[in-house]
Amino acid sequence: MFIIGKLARFTVSLVKFNICYGKIIVNDVEYQGFMHVSQYSNEYIKSLTDAINVGDIINVVVCLEDEVNGVWEVSKLGYDKIQSCVLDGYYNVKLQFEVVNCGERGIILSRNDIVARISKNETEILKEYVTITNDSIINAVICDYDILSKSLKASVLKLSNLYIDEEIQAKILSISKISSNKLRLKWQVVGEYDGTLFSIDTEGVFRPDLAFEINKVVKIKPYDKKIGKFRRATFISESPMTPISIGDEIETYVQNALNYGAFCLIRNNISGMIHHKDIQNTPNPNIDDILTSGDLIKCKVISISDDNKYALSFISMVKSDIERKCTMFDLTSQKKGATTGGFHRDPRFRKEVIALFNNICAVCGDDYSINNEITSCEAAHIVPRSMRGVDDLSNGLCLCKIHHWAFDEGLISIDPDSLEVNVSKRCHSESFLASAIRALNGRRIYLPVNLNIPKSHFEWHYKNVFE
Repeated sequence: MFIIGKLARFTVSLVKFNICYGKIIVNDVEYQGFMHVSQYSNEYIKSLTDAINVGDIINVVVCLEDEVNGVWEVSKLGYDKIQSCVLDGYYNVKLQFEVVNCGERGIILSRNDIVARISKNETEILKEYVTITNDSIINAVICDYDILSKSLKASVLKLSNLYIDEEIQAKILSISKISSNKLRLKWQVVGEYDGTLFSIDTEGVFRPDLAFEINKVVKIKPYDKKIGKFRRATFISESPMTPISIGDEIETYVQNALNYGAFCLIRNNISGMIHHKDIQNTPNPNIDDILTSGDLIKCKVISISDDNKYALSFISMVKSDIERKCTMFDLTSQKKGATTGGFHRDPRFRKEVIALFNNICAVCGDDYSINNEITSCEAAHIVPRSMRGVDDLSNGLCLCKIHHWAFDEGLISIDPDSLEVNVSKRCHSESFLASAIRALNGRRIYLPVNLNIPKSHFEWHYKNVFE
């Protein structure tokens, strides 16, 4: 049980020259305790035997735990100082102090005849967000007793306890992205009100990088939870909500990207989901290749449930701050007719692919041109354009019409390691076409020497198209 800082009754059972031992009772629970002569009084005492007798009951404050011996150190001096503050109305209330010394070991504060100290750990946190120098005037709360310095403990962060469940205006001091992965994006926003620091929740906030700006004042409501040393607070939006209807095209912010779909934040505390089939309709989708938490994307609203959950369809990428290793997808591509039909294609793709292969089919190796002027070759996307495959030479193969058809149908694919043709088991009939396709099995494809197709492209086709 954590009892440091608790007021207790100390029953003395043994008194020595400079230390005494006994039992302490906190909330009707008994512990072993001891007190050093320095913690009895501010006045000089030669020996505790001159001031304390066995059986005496002394009011103390619990200060430290001796984990080796399993006993707690207590202080009568600390209790007297705390009680003096309580009687004067200075305990656990907001007070204004002058900074006497701001050093590496903490901040020493002064107010009339009160001297208090802010701990080293809290000082480091405060210096990260606010400027504090000698002679500064700051607000703090007296909250405990520091046995090492024999002074009262003060805290700026614990001022936040006074504002729980109140709506207050906080100034934004910092905005930082503390986690970004395919599972979840997290931000830390620190705000300040009257010298007190708060960690503002961003879980239900649409675009925290836009909702919060440094030095901007926002409305928050602190509540009874902490994150580290900071009191947590809920952000209260005052922006008017624009109605959203089925069929609307909206910008939304990806929170989680999983293999079965992506969860998005549409407005503050309004969420939606994009099913993986509305992103990439393949048997084995890797959604994190396309969307990542933190992306700003354009979607179409498909449906809205009674509990205000939105079903969305992915249209295109608007903004991403994350550099993806995967370059096989064109996320900015737009569908013809917004969200119906195929994706727009670059007319240069066909010309450049066929020219690079010099009209030679990559599968059968035959030249399908007349005088290099008229050709029946076609430019095939390894990752189909219908799946947002890039219009780039690294995603292209020159194929004759039959082998283009077989490649798109998944009747043939390319082994990513050996670059040999693999034929589907579906080609088992004795027809001329099936026999001709089976004859391709094990044949190494033709690739121009200056063309570098990533292995991942062939792996994607083998995994998602080939049957």
